[in-house]
Amino acid sequence: MPVRSHLLLPLASCLLISCGGSSGDGPTTGFGSTNNLDNSFSSDGKVTTPFTGGNNAIGSGDANAVSLQSDGKIVVAGAINQDFGIVRYKSDGSIDNSFGLSGNGIVTTNWSVNLNSQADSIAAMVQDSTGRFVVAGYSQVSGNFRFSVARYLSDGTPDHDFGFVGSATLQPESGADSSVNAITVQPSSPGATDGKVVLGGFSGVGGDTNKFALARFNTTGTIDTGFGTLGSSVFDLGGNDAIYALGVQTNGLILAAGVSTHTCVLARFHADGSQFDSSFGSTQTRINSLAGTVVVPFGGSDDCQLRSIAVQDDGKVVVAGYTITTTTSGTTSKFALARYDATGVLDGAFGVNGIATVDMGSNAEANAMAVQADGKFVLAGTAGGNFALVRFNANGMLDTSFASDGKSLADFGSGDVAKAVAIQPNGNIVAAGSSGNQFAVARYKP
Repeated sequence: MPVRSHLLLPLASCLLISCGGSSGDGPTTGFGSTNNLDNSFSSDGKVTTPFTGGNNAIGSGDANAVSLQSDGKIVVAGAINQDFGIVRYKSDGSIDNSFGLSGNGIVTTNWSVNLNSQADSIAAMVQDSTGRFVVAGYSQVSGNFRFSVARYLSDGTPDHDFGFVGSATLQPESGADSSVNAITVQPSSPGATDGKVVLGGFSGVGGDTNKFALARFNTTGTIDTGFGTLGSSVFDLGGNDAIYALGVQTNGLILAAGVSTHTCVLARFHADGSQFDSSFGSTQTRINSLAGTVVVPFGGSDDCQLRSIAVQDDGKVVVAGYTITTTTSGTTSKFALARYDATGVLDGAFGVNGIATVDMGSNAEANAMAVQADGKFVLAGTAGGNFALVRFNANGMLDTSFASDGKSLADFGSGDVAKAVAIQPNGNIVAAGSSGNQFAVARYKP
């Protein structure tokens, strides 16, 4: 039976100069009036896409991932009305009506027919070597949230040759709730493009018992039973644990960046997902004495979260996230970067003793990172209720040539959060996320 795939009739995508307002969601630090927005994109550098719900009510949209096509089009994925949702934009910021089946550029897929799903959401996306989109997140099946992965053709239609008519799910632990936060491709050999899909997230029963969770699927969408235990593995770090980003080193070893109860953690696993790689890191930096893990020393008395990872051509590993610290003087949020060598030792030549941070005010989170061709790092997230971008030089120092002293704010209206960022071939920066219940996309000049 084919999956039920349908398209939503969108409300007009509005230019934010006319439908946005001041958010007033919190103070920010050190932002000037220059934001580097590219005015050739939707006339002011910003676009939102609202959605309709049942009975023409206002719908909901939450964008979490972005992918760039070679023709300059921008594909944004997340959840639309609790279904997998994908929107494609042209290079000028308008919706590409040729994407999907019903001629409006918006694709939603409810997997209830083949999965008996009550809710679905995309958290991460990669584009394979043929231009197909592999997306992953969660599907709620029979009351439990499960790892969920699906593949779409380059035109936005579900790929029925993947999994069971386009999708597949996996439950890393019986009876537990689980969700994917990250996706990566693990090449079958160095330089190969035929790799399997590795998913990372969490699994657990109850709010404070989550564990790191990994799973691997074959390119056909079947579970790779040679990975972990029959396709998945869970790792208890001793706290409330979750993977938010994945990377693969040239030798196939899997890197995972995430959190264990407000502590930033980087871990490395064997290529088959069976166990931690105990050769990674040092005994002085482990969390709860677990060999193969590294506590990233960003600080932050209230919270520390790793949200992104990049493996450089020289084998060094860069992780990004944010910290929150509260003192008698108030709360401070910082975007943060750290660089490690391939063995898990901090690179002292990067930033200050391997660490780079920048103060973003009292209400900020860094959710994504992209690496430019020149080696500079762009972090995207939120600050004061607005899209926030920060750029660091390749050596970890703040790039004050970007926007206002290295930092940029873009105000869409209210509750603006960038959750994904990518670099176009011409150097332009694309950030995607949400503003209220709408997809939001901004493009910046380099």
